[in-house]
Amino acid sequence: MPEELNQPAPSFTCLNQDEETVSLSQYHDKQNLALYFYPKDDTPGCAQAMLDYVQAP
Repeated sequence: MPEELNQPAPSFTCLNQDEETVSLSQYHDKQNLALYFYPKDDTPGCAQAMLDYVQAP
């Protein structure tokens, strides 16, 4: 089910790039938080998508 824009994200827990468990609740006191998800790692599409995201104005 797609989430609506400008609404609180649902609570979740996942592994980061260092295989450490992180939860969205760890960041509840931050004013802004960007979540970035992509469909599959180590493919040409994911690398280009991240470059587009980082270079966006």
